[in-house]
Amino acid sequence: MDFINHLLSFSSKIISLELDKTSVNKIIWLQETYCQEDYLDPYCDSFQINLINAKDTMLVRIINNFDEAIKSKCGNDLDLSEYSDKDEWSYQYNSDHKQQSINKRYKDIEFTPEDEKEFKKIWLRNYIKVLSQILSNIRTVTNNPKQVSIDKSKNDITNVKKELHTNIFKKNGFEIWESMFKKFNITKTKRTDIDFMFEVMKYNDFIYKNIGYNDIEDWINEVYEISFDKIKFTNHIAKSNAKRLIIFNDIISR
Repeated sequence: MDFINHLLSFSSKIISLELDKTSVNKIIWLQETYCQEDYLDPYCDSFQINLINAKDTMLVRIINNFDEAIKSKCGNDLDLSEYSDKDEWSYQYNSDHKQQSINKRYKDIEFTPEDEKEFKKIWLRNYIKVLSQILSNIRTVTNNPKQVSIDKSKNDITNVKKELHTNIFKKNGFEIWESMFKKFNITKTKRTDIDFMFEVMKYNDFIYKNIGYNDIEDWINEVYEISFDKIKFTNHIAKSNAKRLIIFNDIISR
């Protein structure tokens, strides 16, 4: 199966992975069959070439499938905000690839945490994060055909900023977030500004409803390489946030 057809197959398999109906064997099969590393480096020549040469109709289907899977948590109505990157998960097994049945192919399976429901939830949270990165990479390449050959040493991706982090932000949400981040001169000690930014952007539908405190904390720590211990609720229209709200309204009115 060629690259694009394999990617299309991958994208179609992840739309509906209801955890109560998905066995650990199926999870292992997914991890083995669709190697995530093939899609996690947007600077890879073969990744770029295959996407640029793909038919638009194929790309639309792939992007829509990934987008649907991420937004629906792969077809699961679950609150995963209680988990974070600190929650470890792993598995090991023996395999017999002569077996056609997935349930017979993988045996002697051990996983951590030992509670199967917990293992699946933590795996799903991590899986969605990986899918989000893959989708971001696809959009980075396909939406900017004149900048396909990105110079990794310069990390020159300024023109694709609007398309980044679409697993978190809607519309031009990331640009608004970045503007506030710079305006407030955010550091790891200026947590109240972050509290406000998250609440006001979620209220105004610039951040997806399924994104919780742990999700945004992990994202901030990863993207900006600063450590936030806890983001707390704040009423974005409270008197204490009046000046911040003026700045936000000024940014979105531009």
